[in-house]
Amino acid sequence: MNERLKRMAYGQKTEHRLRMRAQVVLHAARGRSNARIADHPEESSVALAA
Repeated sequence: MNERLKRMAYGQKTEHRLRMRAQVVLHAARGRSNARIADHPEESSVALAA
C-alpha cells in the first residue's frame, strides 16, 4: 500500500487532489502532526522524496 501511495503522491498523471491527499497520508504515516502538515504543504514534495 505504501508503494501505491508513493506512486499516487508523485505520479505525473495523478489528479492534483489525489496527489495532495496521498502526500498528506504519507506525512501522517511518518509521524508528522496534522498542524505541521496543514501549515507546510510546500514541504510535501521535498520531504517525502528523501
